Amino acid sequence: MSDRETTLEDIRDNFSFDSRNSSIFSNVTGDIRDLQLLIQKGQGHIKTAAEDHEESKRTEKVAALDERFKRLIDLSNELHCHKNTMDQLKTRIDRGEKVKDIAGHYEKEKDVQSNKIAADESKKFYRNNSYVAFRQLLWTIHHPDEEMPSLVETTEEDDIVMGPSKISLKCPLTTIWFEDPMTSIICKHTFSKSAIFSLFKHQNAIPCPIPGCNRPVQRASLKPDDLMAERVKRAKEREKEGQKATQFFDVE
Repeated sequence: MSDRETTLEDIRDNFSFDSRNSSIFSNVTGDIRDLQLLIQKGQGHIKTAAEDHEESKRTEKVAALDERFKRLIDLSNELHCHKNTMDQLKTRIDRGEKVKDIAGHYEKEKDVQSNKIAADESKKFYRNNSYVAFRQLLWTIHHPDEEMPSLVETTEEDDIVMGPSKISLKCPLTTIWFEDPMTSIICKHTFSKSAIFSLFKHQNAIPCPIPGCNRPVQRASLKPDDLMAERVKRAKEREKEGQKATQFFDVE
């Protein structure tokens, strides 16, 4: 008696992903990375448009762009879930595990990843670095020397509501506007680039020059502070506009 012929159903039921197929996951995660780059580019376009509308105080336009920015964050989070799911499955397969029901395993793992995001649904935007930077950029346009209030809504249980705190836009070493501001990732103090670098001379590290701060400052720990540079730019523009207005109304 001859053996039964193999059917398509047999092939389907006996098929499993193994290490020979793991390159498929790498290709897919590569595509996801490309999509993430497109999302970042879209966020950049939204930022530019929102800046223009914020400067003109077109609040409805800004609010609409804010919603679009949030939708891109949601899409980015969804892609992140897919990528993590792919990475998890690839790890299991590379360890030698044979995965038969790839679709079932995929959906199960993706649900785990999605639930991690859903658990923080109410604050997901306020904890997203891209969104916080977006809101910070818009806040700086009209409040260059003020700290942005928390994006998290206050509740009735909050005892004290603090007003926005002032930010110094002048280098503590030169006492004039920051130029090429550099902020220490260790102690968070900011200095003009040429001023702080002149203190190093032939040393790799120096004590932070801010009185009371005992943290070391290294060349490598100083990073360009684009937000501070934007603050200074906005403050200078406002000061210049104020001077023009004063000259216009000045009557001899």
